Amino acid sequence: MVGVEGIAAFDGLSSGEKDQIGATKTFFLHQSVGENIVDGAASLGFDFEWVDSGSDYDGTILGERVTDAQNKDPLGKLGDYDRFMIANEIGAQAQLAGLKFCYSDLSEETDMNAVRAKYAETISKIESAYPSIRLYMITPPIHQDQEDWLLEEENKIRLDFGQWLVDTYSANHIIYDLAAVESTREDGTTCTYGSVKVLCSEYWDGSSGSHLNATGQVRAAKAFLFALHKSRTL
Repeated sequence: MVGVEGIAAFDGLSSGEKDQIGATKTFFLHQSVGENIVDGAASLGFDFEWVDSGSDYDGTILGERVTDAQNKDPLGKLGDYDRFMIANEIGAQAQLAGLKFCYSDLSEETDMNAVRAKYAETISKIESAYPSIRLYMITPPIHQDQEDWLLEEENKIRLDFGQWLVDTYSANHIIYDLAAVESTREDGTTCTYGSVKVLCSEYWDGSSGSHLNATGQVRAAKAFLFALHKSRTL
């Protein structure tokens, strides 16, 4: 698993190792905070390009795509992942691939049993179709502290799903713990509301959502890129 330690670990990579990340065909399916990560990566010299199908990798190495399914529709996003990877044949080209949920995908209204079952089914289907691909997982981002008990209760749901990813997949996959990066200050202390981890205010962009400012984007991108490095060498 790659968490907050991935920030310094990325900084410690050699220029050659960073070049290898940029030379590895990668697919990143996301929305919302994922765009923050893409922007942070661009500021570090890693430019992700929009892809729709495997043929787009003829001229692209780092590929990204916003889900067609909207936020609050995790099952739809898993359907997108399946479609882009298999029907659109991105899985035939990409060496690394991963899906990031949004914080709003997982809430008290979400049937988490259905999400876990569909997630496991989708991962199994993709890996059966493309046995050589390396799938990475990302823990869901979390909401900032607004002193709102419901938001924090829903952060528990997001954190619990992240722990399920670790328990289920960490033996054979790299898990990028985005929630840990978001909830850890630069001095190593944890941002909480009560006992629940929250997005640190110093990384929040001040919007109505829980998106990342420039500092948060770079931190999240560094750890993400290090997770890609680890996945590539797994």
